[in-house]
Amino acid sequence: MCEISRADGARVLVVEDDPSAARFAEYVLGALCGFAVTCTADPEMALGLLAGQPWDVVVADVELPRISGLGLLAAVREFAPDMPFVVMTASLTAERAAAARLLRADILLEKPVAPRRLAGAVAGLVAAARGRGDAAPPRNPAS
Repeated sequence: MCEISRADGARVLVVEDDPSAARFAEYVLGALCGFAVTCTADPEMALGLLAGQPWDVVVADVELPRISGLGLLAAVREFAPDMPFVVMTASLTAERAAAARLLRADILLEKPVAPRRLAGAVAGLVAAARGRGDAAPPRNPAS
């Protein structure tokens, strides 16, 4: 299911406010793929985590409290323009797809997403980023 081995230790930040969807992503990416997964429902907390630690991929739902997943993507692009970013939504519209493309989302997934599709998308982004040598932590947005 995952192209990246457990020894690679990829770090994935999942930003999802639906507890069952967060557990699903954590299970697929953590238990099945062996990635180190951190979940939060708070996009503001996610920004703090992203600014303070190196991450391999962000997976975010569109519908989040206070800051949408697309708003989170826009903020991340300010301080980590090459951060691999997966956007997920249960309400895919042409407007959301266009916004995700404009903000340079790497992958847009419609929920419900199959475990193999989520795992493959994230593993592919990890492999591509590591192939480019993207190992440095993102710049701190406060600097």
